[in-house]
Amino acid sequence: MKILIINTLYYPQKVGGAEISVQLLAESLVNMGHQVRVISLIDDETLRNDVVNGVSCGYYPMPNIYWPYKNGVDISRVKKILWHFNDYLNRRAYDIVLNEVKNFDPDIVHTNNLAGWSVSVWSAAKKCNKKIIHTTRDYYLIHYNSTLFNKGKIQKENAFFVKVLNVFKRVASKKVDGFVGISNFIRQAHINGGFFPSSKKYTIYNSVTKNTENKIIPGNGNGNGNGKKRFGFIGRLTIEKGFDIFCKIAKNYKNDYMFYAAGDYVERDNIYNLAVDSGVNLMGHVTLDLFLSSVDIVILPIKWNEPFGRVVVESILSGKIVITTPVGGISELAEILPNIYLSDNIEKDFISFLDKEKKELTDFQEIRFNAKNIADEYLNAYEDVIM
Repeated sequence: MKILIINTLYYPQKVGGAEISVQLLAESLVNMGHQVRVISLIDDETLRNDVVNGVSCGYYPMPNIYWPYKNGVDISRVKKILWHFNDYLNRRAYDIVLNEVKNFDPDIVHTNNLAGWSVSVWSAAKKCNKKIIHTTRDYYLIHYNSTLFNKGKIQKENAFFVKVLNVFKRVASKKVDGFVGISNFIRQAHINGGFFPSSKKYTIYNSVTKNTENKIIPGNGNGNGNGKKRFGFIGRLTIEKGFDIFCKIAKNYKNDYMFYAAGDYVERDNIYNLAVDSGVNLMGHVTLDLFLSSVDIVILPIKWNEPFGRVVVESILSGKIVITTPVGGISELAEILPNIYLSDNIEKDFISFLDKEKKELTDFQEIRFNAKNIADEYLNAYEDVIM
């Protein structure tokens, strides 16, 4: 099968878990004998073609007025409005995808994160009479901020103002033949929001590779040699990810336990000061291996409706206990995997989690998110859509 995959970013560029998931899928499909081309966007002025682990890759210059993934760069409100206006119907992106579809002639077009591309890519694929399957990995279609989280609150996908802003995308979603949610939660959120009314619908979780090496300090639950148990937070150090709650816990218990945080700051000064004042050891941007080998228990007090929860799965597969909140797709993960403890108030319930027993994973749980298994699920969906 010939498969054209479209995503905002692709290896080596990464801002979140979507790029990892798309890469694992593309490479698994190639390993299974399929011909895959991935097109993504870069902060450059010229097209670059490459082959990465057998995957044909086309890296296109951003077809919009600026590159939105630079940290610490202030963009004017006018520019942001213009960027999002262009992202409703982007003619340059349409032309790029139209040309790609004509040249590659895929059996199916698989779209993922579309910020920068816009939903015009669906029109380009349909112009060539191609079947389309779309995977929702965030809330970009429902709301322009992609998180449905604003001013400390979760926004409703069917709120009047939200539906006014996304009406064009909702109409465009009628062109999609198959719709995949990376959790039941995000799939239902898009259905509730009026998207993909005539599409075949699937839930396919992200593939997650098991961490096989702990090169620094084995996280065995017994502390790091000074008798103190080690708690860790990994991800973007932001309010919606709950880093402020992690810092409050650390401040209350910094004399009894060790607290580590791995990730980049967004609100740099406030976050940095908050962490230092709370006794959190900031590790910066480090590998997952290094982080997991430095902690015993992972705390993720997430506030927004996390679509999936990759870090949760990665931590569990690496033998850690995870304390987190029952938001988004995370509640589903707690039904599939052991050692995930949920609380709506982690700060209050922290002590009650300290003596939880760690359970062993079953063989099924070990391979549930295996890349080949997830690729098989996508192939079944592709074939179902093409029929």
